[in-house]
Order: sequence, then structure tokens, then C-alpha cells
Amino acid sequence: MIRTKLTASLVCAGLVMAPLYAGAKGLSYSYAEIGYSNIDSDVAEADGVTARLSFAPLGFLHVKAEYSRLFVDDIEGSSDDDVDIDRFVIGMGGNYSVIDNVDVLATVSYVDHQFTGDIKEKDEGYQVEAGVRAMLGKKVELNASAIHLDVADFSDTGFGAGAVIKLKKDFALSANARHFNDDDETEFFVGLRLNF
Repeated sequence: MIRTKLTASLVCAGLVMAPLYAGAKGLSYSYAEIGYSNIDSDVAEADGVTARLSFAPLGFLHVKAEYSRLFVDDIEGSSDDDVDIDRFVIGMGGNYSVIDNVDVLATVSYVDHQFTGDIKEKDEGYQVEAGVRAMLGKKVELNASAIHLDVADFSDTGFGAGAVIKLKKDFALSANARHFNDDDETEFFVGLRLNF
């Protein structure tokens, strides 16, 4: 009797958890990216290199880390023209498969901006993101999200959108953009992704 109840409980638990793990089969949350970033806003312009790492220890849970080295070209109303930014983002999120090859996800991250050069400053804050990822066929993924960023004196809610195009089995071209209204800030990224 006890064995029957235990078996029934395990079967029910498996049925409940199955949709969570389904997202891991269609959309990968374990990958590395590297590419070019460009930021254009009313306050400053900058570009540089961004590296990203995402890892899914469980089918419904992923952790992420991002590092950007940005070189500021122009700061409005300032004579400082030699400024670099080291940006670190570390976060954790959950993802859920709504239907085959369509996931919803949410991520909370710690954000750290370190300024060097003519300006020496460190700003900390957080970022909350909620969005959707969808596969169109076998080679193209589209994604969109709402983003709230709060770092130092900057606090704004914006949106992001992107695409991933599979080139080979584990390699893909990744491109995305996000925009915030307060400083009319737009950031573009284009790079290569390695799934593992």
C-alpha cells in the first residue's frame, strides 16, 4: 500500500515537473557569448567588448554572468575624455516552458559599474528582467523582455529584443538591443554564441 502511494506520488511529481524540464530541451540556457557592444545616450557614447556566460544547473533554473569593457567616446557637458567602464552583471533566473519551444523567464541581477581614467567611481545596483524566448523553426530564436535597471542615480524601465541564428550545431550569431527612455539610452550587442 505504501509502495503504491509512493509510486503514485513520484508519477504525479514527474508529471508536474515535466513542463519545467521541457524548456531545457528546446531552448538552451547553457552558453557563452562574446561580441561588440555600443551604447548611445543623451549623456554619453561608448563602445567595447562584452562577454556573457549562462549556465542551467537545473532545467528550470539558470545563473548568468556578464562582463563589459566599454570605452567612453563623449560625455555631455564634461571635459573628461579618457573614461573606461568595467561593467559586471551577476544574476539568477527561472524559466518555464509554456508550449514547445516557447519559454517565459525572469531574472534578478546584481550590477556593478566601475569607472576608471579621468573619472574614478563605482556604482552598484540591480536589474530585474522578464521576457519570452521562442524558436522559429530549427535555426532562429527571437526574444523580447521588459527590463528595470536601478544603478546609482539611474532608475528606469525599458525593453529589449533580440535574435539568435544558428550557424552550426553549437555555434550561433547573437544580436540584441535594449532601450531606456529617461536618457534616451540604446545599447546594441552583436556577437557569437557557443552552446554547451
